[in-house]
Order: sequence, then structure tokens, then C-alpha cells
Amino acid sequence: MVDSSRDGIMMDGYDDGSESRLPLSPDEQRVLDLYDTLQQLQLEIAIINALASQQSGTLPDDAQKPGHARQASGANTATHRRVNAGCRGSLGRVPRGSSRREGKTHLPLSGTPATHPFRPSSNALANERHCSDLLSYVERRDEVAISVAKQVADMGTLRSDSTKVQVETAIVNRHNAELTAVLCHLAERLKQKQVGSLDSPGTRSEMALLEDQVKSSRQRWRVMKGVAGGMISGSGIDWARDDELRDAVLDPENEV
Repeated sequence: MVDSSRDGIMMDGYDDGSESRLPLSPDEQRVLDLYDTLQQLQLEIAIINALASQQSGTLPDDAQKPGHARQASGANTATHRRVNAGCRGSLGRVPRGSSRREGKTHLPLSGTPATHPFRPSSNALANERHCSDLLSYVERRDEVAISVAKQVADMGTLRSDSTKVQVETAIVNRHNAELTAVLCHLAERLKQKQVGSLDSPGTRSEMALLEDQVKSSRQRWRVMKGVAGGMISGSGIDWARDDELRDAVLDPENEV
């Protein structure tokens, strides 16, 4: 009875028209539907057991345990009547925060049935089984969240490394541009130095000396060639048919 009044107070703050729909995945919606079905079955089983215990004059198995000795000692006719009245009242009274599915009334997730102490022990196993199913979905969600967080952290690390590499590449490109400018400047200076050395007086004198030596060598070679050609032509040899003798007697075309 205390739980029923507490549930009524908790659910009075909600309104049927202002009930909001959360964006749930199919698995989460299925879990909520299973939980609603479990609550409805627990409520119906508790009512049936309470009615059966009233008719037989005994409480369910859970009430006979040592933890429920105080409830077992007070299980008289007045208690059974109050339990029956509370069960019928909680079943017939629909709070404003509840909704209807397929013509059946069920309590919200925060509501606790008034006959919760009279739930049989067999229901505890079913409740634990459904809770274990829900726990598996929660654990899977946590694993996915951890995996996504690790991926985001890895992406952040890769992004920072890529930024560092880009900065280092820009620095190296700037250094290469500076070195290229220095190399071009040195090449220009070397070119100017070479041109200046050709125009110097010492270089000109050496070049004039070399030209004189070449000219004298050519003159001596022409004299020797003329003497050899005269000897060949005066010997009576048919030098016109021999290429080597013809070149020795005649002057080359580029020297004519």
C-alpha cells in the first residue's frame, strides 16, 4: 500500500498529452517492451497469488521464509482483506502517467507494484534472466562507446602528426628555396669571374703567343708538304690514283 501511494505521487507529475518520445534504437525499444511485459506479468501473478492465499488462508512460499517471519505472523483474515483491497485498488486505479498498449494497462518503468512482497520465488528467476538480457545490451553499448572513443583518440593523434609533418615540410621547402638562391648567386659570380679572366692582360698575351706559335707551325708544315709533293710528282709515280699521295701533293680544300 505504501508503494502504491508512492507510485501514484511519482506518476501524478506526468501528463498523457505531454509524454515525450525518446529516439531509441530497435534493440533498446525491444528491451523496454520486454521490461513492460515483465512488469505486467509480475503484477498479474502477484494478484493471482494474493487471491489464492486469501482463499486458502496461507501466504506464498516467500512469506514462509525466515526473512518474512513478521509478515507470516500477521497473516490473518484482516490482513488478507487489506491485501485483496489493495490489489484490486491498484489494478482498478490507473494513474495519469500510465499508458495503454493492446487494451492492457501497465505501470511506467518507475512504478513498483503494490504486491511486490508477495511475488513468488519463480518470478525472481525470470526477472534475473531478463535483467541479464538487458545487461548484455548495456555491456555491448559500453564496448561500442569505448571503441568509438579509441577511434576518435587515434584520429586526433593522426591529425596532430599530419600537422607536424606539414609544418616540417614547409620549413624544409623554405630552406631549399634559400639554398637555391645562394647557389644561383654563386653561379653568377663564377660566370662573371670567368669572363673577367679572359679580358685580363696576362690572358691576352698568352693567347697571342699561342696564335703566333700555331701560325709558325702551319708555315713549316706547308713548306715540308710542298717539298714532299714535289718529290712525289717528279718521281713519275701515278699519284693521282692513290688517295694518300694525292693528299700529300695537293693542298686540302679548306686551306686553299
